[in-house]
Amino acid sequence: MPERDSEDVDWLTRMAERYQRPLVSYAFSMLGEIESARDAAQEALLRLCRQRRSSIEAKVASWLFTVCRNHCLDQLRRRPRKEQIGLDADRLDSPERTPLETMAHDESIKRLRGNLSRLPEPRRHALLLRFEGGLSYKEIAEVMDIKVGYVGWLIHEGLGDLRSAMEKTDSPTAETQPPDTSSARHPE
Repeated sequence: MPERDSEDVDWLTRMAERYQRPLVSYAFSMLGEIESARDAAQEALLRLCRQRRSSIEAKVASWLFTVCRNHCLDQLRRRPRKEQIGLDADRLDSPERTPLETMAHDESIKRLRGNLSRLPEPRRHALLLRFEGGLSYKEIAEVMDIKVGYVGWLIHEGLGDLRSAMEKTDSPTAETQPPDTSSARHPE
């Protein structure tokens, strides 16, 4: 591990404060488990501590998300694929809601994550890096090792696919309509 002066320690602290939450959110989107996501973010930040600041400072965001993504992919390779969708990350900073609002929100997030998981991998990862990780197009291009223009296209197409999928799942069906109770007798 490189020698650290107080300025480097302060910089590492700022980087951890700035990127821990977006890294956890991004990893959670890939792994679906909050503890595994926290481990992935921690691994990326620990590896940052082992790097020389001068060699990484200009590209710290893309470097951290690349390390986090690779760690997540390693974790996914080691375990059987789960179709389980967690919602813990969406509750990290959620405002107080009524139980009905919470249920509706959770259902919307579940549908969104389900539709997102069905996108082709490049579109899914570009969207996650942009909206979960908060990365710029340039940083996404560095993480994914693609051209910046292709990032824009992936995000545009991915959002269009998501919009279409969400519209399909929002359309009412017989199964989601409540039963007609207008003719039922209710005690007074």
